[in-house]
Amino acid sequence: MKCKIVYMSIIVASVFGCKNGSKTSYGTGNDAKSDTISVAYFDQGYSDETGGVIVLKAFDEIIEMAEDGDMKAQFSLGLCFRNGEHVKQSDEKAVEWFQKSADQGFAMAQHELGFCYYEGKGIQQSYSNAINWYRKSANQGYSMAEHCMGVCYERGEGITQSFEEAAKWYTKAANKGNKYSMYNLALLLEEGKGVEKNINTAYEIFKELAENGFADAQCNIGDYYRLGVVVKKDINMAMEWYQKAAENGNERAFGWLEELRNTQ
Repeated sequence: MKCKIVYMSIIVASVFGCKNGSKTSYGTGNDAKSDTISVAYFDQGYSDETGGVIVLKAFDEIIEMAEDGDMKAQFSLGLCFRNGEHVKQSDEKAVEWFQKSADQGFAMAQHELGFCYYEGKGIQQSYSNAINWYRKSANQGYSMAEHCMGVCYERGEGITQSFEEAAKWYTKAANKGNKYSMYNLALLLEEGKGVEKNINTAYEIFKELAENGFADAQCNIGDYYRLGVVVKKDINMAMEWYQKAAENGNERAFGWLEELRNTQ
């Protein structure tokens, strides 16, 4: 019943608000006014799971603060370059600003810099450097960095493979409500890798995630009903969960829906 290992780029697809439809002149040769555009400025404790303080500041203020050494503004500016928000997209510029912020100890920037190394975006790919920055961020308790430490240990990327260490890091992040770590921990529990095998606990985690719209977990719950594991075998319930997962974009669920429909 195992699905993919979930590995997320990280926070904020785009929480940059109030843009006027134009891009600023900061590094773009454009003439838009930066004081008419607002950019997210993150509190140290912000995460997708737990929330935190996000303040919208004028883009020209973010630039001034970043150039004056404000690590949170540097991180925000790095996100702008990474996402191509209000500036011409540049992974290299993103790395430059993430590095400045990370060097000052900002956990979110340390994680993001680690991901740049992991993916080789804007900088030469290096799992060992990714691990270095993930660890700095994770040691500050940032859940997405803890999750990424778990992924690297599970895959043996940049570090000796250890399912026990993977489970430890996933547990840290899962205890903070990180849904990706909850999912990966459930997979380990299901197979008894790095932890004592416990299919009942795995099912409960999948169920919690599934009820909150997590597509891969919805597909897993479909598997449990299809196979009659933990729960009573029920093809109709399996199809119901596969349908939910498929509607949320899970490709494996599409396959099972088609197969089950053809056998009815």
